[in-house]
Amino acid sequence: MPSVTKATGDDLIGCCASRIIDMATEIRRTHAMGVPHGEHDEPWTREFHQVVASIYLQTIPARYAKGVAESFKQCTTLMASTNYPADQAGDWLIVQAYAGSVTEAICGHLHLTIEELEAASGRRLEPTVPGIFPYAEIAPLVSPAGVARLLQASHVVQTACNGIQSVARPSEAEVELLRMLAAGKSVIEIAGRVGYSERSLHRRLKQLWKDLEVSGFKEALVLGGQEGWL
Repeated sequence: MPSVTKATGDDLIGCCASRIIDMATEIRRTHAMGVPHGEHDEPWTREFHQVVASIYLQTIPARYAKGVAESFKQCTTLMASTNYPADQAGDWLIVQAYAGSVTEAICGHLHLTIEELEAASGRRLEPTVPGIFPYAEIAPLVSPAGVARLLQASHVVQTACNGIQSVARPSEAEVELLRMLAAGKSVIEIAGRVGYSERSLHRRLKQLWKDLEVSGFKEALVLGGQEGWL
C-alpha cells in the first residue's frame, strides 16, 4: 500500500468522519419522522455493525460497500498513529471504533479478508450514500443518545482534520431553548415555560444566533444537531 502523507491522511479521516455524520444525521431525521428508536447507546461497536451490515448489504451495491470498507480500513490505521489532543481522546476512539467495526462487518458479510481488502486497487470513498440506504430499518436499532454521541464525536474529528475552530458550546439554558425549538414549541410556549416575556425571549434568541454565527433558528438547529448539543 502506498504511503500516506499527513495532509492526505487528514483528508481521509475527515472524509470518513463526514460519512459518519451523514449517516447519523439521516438516522436522527428518521427518528424525527416518527420511526421508533432503539436502545443501543453505542452505535460504533462490532456487535451493532454486524447487525446493521446484514441490513444494508441487502440493498447497496457490493462495489460501493467494498469502497467503504477500504477507506474505513485506511482511516482506522491512520487514526491509530495520529496524535490528537488529550481532551478529544474519547471522540477519536469512537470514530476509530466505528470505522474498524464497519470494516470488519462488511468484510465478514462479503467473505473478504483484511489482506484481500488491502491488496485491492484503491477506490475513493464515494461522496454520497446511495439513495436506497435503508435508514428506516436501522433507526429502530439505535437510541437518540447514541446518535447524538456519535454525531458529537464525528464533528470533533472532522473539525480537527479540517483545521476549523469549533463553535463554542452554548450554556445549558441556551441548549434547552434549542431543544424546545427542535421539539416544535413556539416562542410563546417557551417564554411561558422559562419565565421570559415573548419580547425578552426574542432578544435572547437573536443574541444566541449572533453568538452561534447563524441566521436564525433553522440554522441553529442544524448546527446543534451537528455539534451533538440536541
